[in-house]
Amino acid sequence: MSNNNTTINEIDALENALSPIINQLIDKNFENSGDKIASQIAPLIGGAIREQIKSQKDDIVDALYPVMGSMISKFVSKSLEELLNKINNQIQNGLSVEVIKRKIKAKIKGVSETELLLE
Repeated sequence: MSNNNTTINEIDALENALSPIINQLIDKNFENSGDKIASQIAPLIGGAIREQIKSQKDDIVDALYPVMGSMISKFVSKSLEELLNKINNQIQNGLSVEVIKRKIKAKIKGVSETELLLE
């Protein structure tokens, strides 16, 4: 039995001595080949994501809604704000004193506003 204890103690000592060296080698090799690993894994991940989307659309929509919902909300709000600004600008330009004078002159002269502007 003492032979087994010696073997276990020797294995533990060897493991403790080699473990840091092996970890350093693994880290060094991973750093050196990180780009290669990423380029090989990327297509697999893309395919897995596509399959996941096909098979579990509802779960993915539920997971993405908090992010996508706020993005869509911001986009719609900004678009509506721009639309309101355009409408306000058109109303202000359409109701200016000069525009009203031009409309009245065109009616009095019996010509279109475009003809009046060209004169």
